[in-house]
Amino acid sequence: MKNREELAELTVPELEDKLRHYKEELFNLRFQVVTGQLSNPSRIELVRRNIARVKTYISRIEKDAVRGRLKAEMESLIKEKAIDPRRVPLREKLTMLRQKLNQKARKVTQEIKVEVDKKAADLLKTLRTRLTEKLKTVKGREETQLRSASVRLRDPKFAARKKFLDKLNSLGFNEASQFASLKETKRAKLGELEQIRAMQRELTSGRLPF
Repeated sequence: MKNREELAELTVPELEDKLRHYKEELFNLRFQVVTGQLSNPSRIELVRRNIARVKTYISRIEKDAVRGRLKAEMESLIKEKAIDPRRVPLREKLTMLRQKLNQKARKVTQEIKVEVDKKAADLLKTLRTRLTEKLKTVKGREETQLRSASVRLRDPKFAARKKFLDKLNSLGFNEASQFASLKETKRAKLGELEQIRAMQRELTSGRLPF
């Protein structure tokens, strides 16, 4: 495989697929070592090098993306504040950019707290109440299913897994689909927050893209 040429042309999802493939191969090779079935020991080192190369390319692409977003944020700041780049010192612009990113991070954190976590807590409370009420009117297999769901919902470590939410939905609890929607919203918000955090880290690294 022409590693450098091929890897340089791949997208992050394609590189991640390749990384999973190499990790699976490495696992299988190690298993063959344990069982005495490995015919080519040098393959392990080659796969390890390939894993390292793929990780390097993924990191490089992600780093370039962060620097691109950081540069766009600075350009947006200059435009919003009507800053004359030639007259305002870089240190002052960096201070304003840090403040802007801090504000963005606080805003997204607050959105997660209010628009997702609080709504999820209220929804969980509603689900528990509805389950308790419905348990008073059912018998047999449905009662067993509802009691099992009720126990799970009251677990302090409750995690809203898709399979469980689908089961609740099939039992007539439409709130489960709302819970699934909140999970997707939180995933997106956390991704947005991580992008901001990555820009903040890059801003303090000293390797500025402007």
